[in-house]
Amino acid sequence: MTTNTDNSATRLMADIIGNVQQILRAEVRLAALEVRAEVHKLKRAAVLFAAGAFIGTLGLGWLLFAAIQGLALVVAMWLAALIVSGLTLAAAGVLILLASRTASELSEPMPRTRASLREITQWKQTPEH
Repeated sequence: MTTNTDNSATRLMADIIGNVQQILRAEVRLAALEVRAEVHKLKRAAVLFAAGAFIGTLGLGWLLFAAIQGLALVVAMWLAALIVSGLTLAAAGVLILLASRTASELSEPMPRTRASLREITQWKQTPEH
């Protein structure tokens, strides 16, 4: 009778370990899917951002040149260039400050996977399991 009980307990433990392994494999697959989806979105956003930044930089350069030329009608050319450059650098500083504040508000990556792994870890650590 004890042999049957030992076999049942051994089989039960093997089933539990197998189930935990399947859960962990599923979590790894979920993490990989989440990462792939995020990387795809990030790649597309980066390409669009780079194209927009390039075209915007060209336009901004011509706009600043026009501003210098227009201001040069009122003050000396060197002073016009200095004023426009100073204003441009101030605007860049404000934008960088806003970007750093926005970046600090980002959420943690893969929230579903992290939550699921925390549940599994807590379940494994409870004495009755």
